[in-house]
Amino acid sequence: GSGGSTGALGAVLGGHGAVSPLEDVLSFTAARDVVSGIVVSRFWQSVAASDTVWRDQCEALWADKAHVPHRFRDVVAMGRLQAYWGSVEDAKRIAISVEELCSFEWSIRMKGWAGPDWTANDAWWQGQRSCIRRY
Repeated sequence: GSGGSTGALGAVLGGHGAVSPLEDVLSFTAARDVVSGIVVSRFWQSVAASDTVWRDQCEALWADKAHVPHRFRDVVAMGRLQAYWGSVEDAKRIAISVEELCSFEWSIRMKGWAGPDWTANDAWWQGQRSCIRRY
């Protein structure tokens, strides 16, 4: 095919900036399966590597994360395919950087198992906002 947006190909690709039916289907497909479609042909690469598909993959991956580094969320600086796999690799880290440590607002409270001597004077256990720390 020519890659144009006419006829059957146009119906699959959508055209005019619209989300194509194939992109819509791939956004619900497991990431590893979507990646396998990239090497099939130029057509599949254009669809399976699209930001439309990977935007939804990223949102699903990040849904339960407390923090996703800004560099992955920046849609101008990084494509969604790269953001997805960068996030997967980043999740394997076992240390936090000094920059990250200093960029967070940390809520501090005693755990209940510390006992009443520790929790009696803890703001959170008294129904108040927990202590906040910035480094």
